[in-house]
Amino acid sequence: MNLLNLKKIGSWPSLVQTWKKQLHHLPLTSRPSRTVMRMTNMMVNLCHYHNLNLKKKLPMVQLNIPGPCDRRPIFDFRRVFARLPRLAGTDDVTAKRLILGLHERLWHAGTQDVKAILIRCGMPHAVWRLTGDAASSCRICRKFSRAGRRPQYKGTNLSMSFNEVIQADLYSYDGKTYLLVIDEATRYKVATLCEGRELKHILGALMRCWIRYFGPPRTLVSD
Repeated sequence: MNLLNLKKIGSWPSLVQTWKKQLHHLPLTSRPSRTVMRMTNMMVNLCHYHNLNLKKKLPMVQLNIPGPCDRRPIFDFRRVFARLPRLAGTDDVTAKRLILGLHERLWHAGTQDVKAILIRCGMPHAVWRLTGDAASSCRICRKFSRAGRRPQYKGTNLSMSFNEVIQADLYSYDGKTYLLVIDEATRYKVATLCEGRELKHILGALMRCWIRYFGPPRTLVSD
């Protein structure tokens, strides 16, 4: 907006309405920086036009707003597609970073969508096979991804009474062997010293720590 346009405005409410109209015409990606530039130009020109009790006249300030043709993209797709075939197989880390940047520039597209784009662009198998690893490393996608389904337990029916099913196992501690017995229903545990790993030693330890007090169980589970 220049000084000639301000002569048609003439008042602050009209200026505010003009600002609102200018905001709607700005793209979302460049709205903050271009808004500040345009508002600064309008304020400086308005002070020059109306001479709002300034002690000294401000110099005319003209901020150069880059047009669409003057802007260079940070992420160059041509360079990326030219480097990917050379990096695949030799430097997979850099190739994954480029694919991750492509994933982010495509508004965090899914793995299959990015893979389809790479295939249509003529990328070899060594390139688009890295799509899954690159997309899975995106922090934003991991943050806002849906939680997976809860695992469903499909096993045998657990016991409902004490000493119906017990589980036994051997473990070593400080150079000695111990027998650990757990009741499946109540999770009650008993551990005792076992002289060895032979059957007679295990049966002796089981008789001494469990059967002596609670009687024989209906089922004994052990590996």
